[in-house]
Amino acid sequence: MPQSKSLTTAVQQLRKGEQTEEDKHRHKMGEELSAMRLHFEEFCYPFGVSEKEGKAEDELMRALELELAQKRLRWQQDREKYRTLRILSFSFLSLVILAGLIGLFFFFTRAKDAREQHPAPSPTLSPH
Repeated sequence: MPQSKSLTTAVQQLRKGEQTEEDKHRHKMGEELSAMRLHFEEFCYPFGVSEKEGKAEDELMRALELELAQKRLRWQQDREKYRTLRILSFSFLSLVILAGLIGLFFFFTRAKDAREQHPAPSPTLSPH
């Protein structure tokens, strides 16, 4: 029981750590988007953009932010899919290499045994 409690607390702490990293990343991305919007507003609004065009641009910015968030979600899903594929590929490659090493080991031990069973003929002078 104490081990299962410590295991669940460790899992919860790991999840919290992952969530805080995700939150930090989201916060950083939000700050970057806000800075981009501010930069955009500094360039557009002082040059006499009407209120109606300003609202349209705000709507455009919101639509672009939504599209960017959706793309980021797709990228994360694709990254997870490729991560799994990469792990499986390396595991298969490791198994193939391990099987080759085991095969070479058995080949050389059998060759050694065969050499020991059939000793080479001693070099003697032939009567010819």
